[in-house]
Order: sequence, then C-alpha cells, then structure tokens
Amino acid sequence: MKELIIMKIGGSVITDKNKYMSADKESILRVAKEIANARKKKKFDLVIVHGAGSFGHMPVKKYNITNGIFSEMQKLGFAHTYHSCATLSHHLISVLLAEGVPAIVVPPLTILSHHNKKIKKFDTTVLSMLLKEGYVPILRGDVVLDDVIGGSISSGDEQVPYLAKKLNAKRVIYGVDVDGIFTADPKTKKDAKLIPFISNKNINSILSCLEEAKTQDVTGGMRGKITELLHYATIPIYIVNAKKRGNIQNILLGKKVKCTEIRLK
Repeated sequence: MKELIIMKIGGSVITDKNKYMSADKESILRVAKEIANARKKKKFDLVIVHGAGSFGHMPVKKYNITNGIFSEMQKLGFAHTYHSCATLSHHLISVLLAEGVPAIVVPPLTILSHHNKKIKKFDTTVLSMLLKEGYVPILRGDVVLDDVIGGSISSGDEQVPYLAKKLNAKRVIYGVDVDGIFTADPKTKKDAKLIPFISNKNINSILSCLEEAKTQDVTGGMRGKITELLHYATIPIYIVNAKKRGNIQNILLGKKVKCTEIRLK
C-alpha cells in the first residue's frame, strides 16, 4: 500500500495576502513542478488542501460573515467568498494539470457541513475513491453551510486533522512562508530561533509564546494551526518553508529539510 500524505499549502505561499485576489503565480508554478517531480520519483498518494489567502480572508471580513449568514448582503458575501476561493483553486489546478498531475478539486461545501462553526459532517467517500483510482484530490479553506448560523468558514487547518485521521495518513506536511515554528515572529524579530522539534515536553510553552498572524487571516494564524495539530500529532508532521525552492519536492520524497517536526504521544 502506498504512503498517503496530506499536504496543506498555505495561502501565504500561493497568494499575496495583502492584495485582494492576488495569486502568486511564480510560487504556484514552482510548487506544482515540485509535486510533479516528486510523484515521478516516488509512488505515494497525496491529498492537497490549500489556504484561501487573499482570495478568501478579505471578502469574509468585507461582508462580515465570520459569525454567520443572516442578511441578504451576507448571503451575497457567502457566494462571493465561494467564488473567490474557487478562483484560487482554478489557478492551482490549471498548473498542476499542465505538469501532469491528475488533480481534481473537491469543494468542501459539497462534502462538509458545520454545526455552529464546528465540523458536523465530513463525508470522505469520494476522496477515498479518487485516491484509489490514482487522482490527487484538492480541497481548500472555504465557506460551508452551517445548520445553526447559516454558513461559516472551514479552514484548511480544520480539514487537515480530520482527513489525516479518517484517511489514515502516514505524514502531514504544512507548506508555509517561513522555515517552521519559531520562538517569535521571524519576520519582525531578528533574534527569533527556529524550533526544530516539538513534543509533549515543550508544546505548552510554545503555544504560550506564539503570536497571532499580522495579516488578514480570519482562521487564527500559526497558533491556530498548532492548536488544530494537537488532535492528530501522533504521526509525523512537518512545517516547512514552501517558498524555498526544492523544499516541497524533498519533503515529499522523505528527505531532510530545514523545518519544524511535530510528534506528540
């Protein structure tokens, strides 16, 4: 049986999170090529979840739909957000297909629903079938229906832990725009130090020092990611800089790269 890898590609990698609906086409092309090259060198199953970046976070804030869909204007915002996130998926999928990766987008709205902002139902049947047939399913951070507040946001960071457990993944990879998890924000503090390994011994102290994201992110930034990771971190998890050439290809192939590894027991 081939190894199954769940890989999250952050919105900070494939978009400019400070400019509405601005795709980083150079990064998308490089990441797609590295995925394709890795698949040529090693057989493994792969599910990709991409962040929404500036395609999702900004319309969510503009239409104020973080806490539910109650007005006609918010319904319009819900639809605009879905369209924006689908547009980003189109950018990514077009390049993956051009590189020979048989990727298929599965919108979360079609298989996932919420109950007051938490997963109520997540039907992975079609994902399992796609994997069995050799496809690469693509999910994304996006809006979903919510039976309490009408609609809510399902982040990729919420989806990844569920998928890892339900599909019995062997590894999880988070592609972000820094080298891993640091003692402070490496973009603003020069003395920030990379934390190469996180275990039960240091997880609480790390959570206490993590800062929230500085950009238009409605899903909790790095602290939100780590909090979600606690649900399934008994398998190897790697937080790696997907902006650096070669990192995605090498980590998919199981090679060592500069990153943070998380393993809790």
